[in-house]
Amino acid sequence: SRMLGRGGSPPPKTGFGGGDQANGVDGLKHAKQRVQELEARVEELQAAADERDASAERIQELEQAVSRAMTDVEAVTAAKDARIADLQGRLEAVLKEQDESAFVREGAGS
Repeated sequence: SRMLGRGGSPPPKTGFGGGDQANGVDGLKHAKQRVQELEARVEELQAAADERDASAERIQELEQAVSRAMTDVEAVTAAKDARIADLQGRLEAVLKEQDESAFVREGAGS
């Protein structure tokens, strides 16, 4: 009786030798195919890892850009606050001058 191949089915008849030899050739073909599948999977995973690394780099760049923008906003806000304080000081000085000159005029008129 012939040896049963994997899965309980008889080995395929091939033009050379018996079933055992055919199984050896088929096994080798299957192994080579499996190696190619695994190599393709490794390439996919490597590409995904590269993409992930690139994304992480991009995120880091964006975080740095946001940090620089926040620093700029803080600087602009500080400059604006200083300008407002300066203008308020000038306005108060002008109003005080007007009040004093009005008081002097009123005093002179009586």
